Amino acid sequence: MNLPLLQPLSSFINTLFFFSLFFPTYVSSDSEGYSACEPFSCGQINNISYPFWNSDQQPSYCGHPKFKLDCQQDSVTIGMVSQRFHVIEIDQTSKVLKIARLDLWNDPCTDEYSDVKLDSDFFNYTSNDDEYTLLYDCGRPVLNTSRVNIEGTIPFTCPIGGGFPNAFCLLSKDVGNLKGLGCKNRINVSVLREAMKDALLVQKVLEGGFEVGWSGVDEDRCDGCIKSGGRCGHNESKDAFMCLCLNQQSSDEVCSKSLARSPLAAQTPRPTTAKSLIPPNSPIFPKQSPHAPSMYSSLI
Repeated sequence: MNLPLLQPLSSFINTLFFFSLFFPTYVSSDSEGYSACEPFSCGQINNISYPFWNSDQQPSYCGHPKFKLDCQQDSVTIGMVSQRFHVIEIDQTSKVLKIARLDLWNDPCTDEYSDVKLDSDFFNYTSNDDEYTLLYDCGRPVLNTSRVNIEGTIPFTCPIGGGFPNAFCLLSKDVGNLKGLGCKNRINVSVLREAMKDALLVQKVLEGGFEVGWSGVDEDRCDGCIKSGGRCGHNESKDAFMCLCLNQQSSDEVCSKSLARSPLAAQTPRPTTAKSLIPPNSPIFPKQSPHAPSMYSSLI
């Protein structure tokens, strides 16, 4: 006799569920995005933030696609133009990155003779760098010849491939002075000018890396976003900068200070899903917080 009442009740529950999707309560994808993009540590480097992001622990919108860091225990690496580099230091204030080519990090000997390549749209050498060349598979030098005794040249050996083991590291502008040695392979690299002073081992010079400054990631807009209480991010669908705001909708510019400092914002609980992979403003709606009131509770 009560069966006819089941259909209206079922329709009512479905209606409530439908509206709960479109009217989420206190927890929002914007606040989750803000929390997910907090500064992080990678290897021995601390307090890292936009444009860098940790590919193992953060969603991709926390940083620019060209600044993805891979963190493996004490090793921090970044990819540039199909090459990988060991990250030695990150100076967020001066926007300078100290890196070293990963395949030459522990050993200057290699059988892949490709020059260091940078994405010039985002990275450029600093005034502290000098252009050097590594010469490989060179003939035996003649003793007491001025062709080899060039100031600043560091000799080393690389017995690779059964060829001549003689190799040299010297300023690129001086390479012509060693053409008599018939070196068969070379790599152009940048090194810190200071590291070459009184250097005896080429491996130590390469371990010191070189500097690149970064730009092209809306630095001014990011500064404005941070001053307004937000965190910087990257909108992948628009391929553009975005400002991640706490307790309000993220924007393309800055956060509303009035909302960021309101008493309600101060009392709003911190989301527990800080590492959610749902990007801000996603069409996929977030789940309800177990601690937040819902439309069901208001009707009971």
